[in-house]
This record gives sequence, structure tokens and C-alpha cells, in this order.
Amino acid sequence: MAETVFATLTTELVHTRAWPSGHELETVVFSPIKGFCGPRRRHGRLGNVSPDAYEKTRHESLTHS
Repeated sequence: MAETVFATLTTELVHTRAWPSGHELETVVFSPIKGFCGPRRRHGRLGNVSPDAYEKTRHESLTHS
């Protein structure tokens, strides 16, 4: 499955235009991934809550203690 994603990404994004810098390409590729997987995706190690929800709960528990 990952191979399909990366093949599509390479074909439809990377090779469709010239990128002035590696940083610009990195931003275009990773921003949507970070935007979804980072703050909102639930993680088993965090009790099946998102990192944002976990941090909010932790902060609230520390400030109310």
C-alpha cells in the first residue's frame, strides 16, 4: 500500500514541475501529512486519543492538581 502512495506522489507531484528548493517540495509533501497524522490521528500509546486531546487532558490535569 505504501508503495502505491509513494508512486502516485512521485508521479503526480514531484515530477510535474521543477522545484526551486528541496525545502519547498518537502513543505508541499509533508504539510498535509503532519496536519492530519500529527495532531488529529488517534494513537494507541496515548490511550486511543489524538496527541492534541492527550496534551489538553494532561495540561488540564496538571493545572487542576
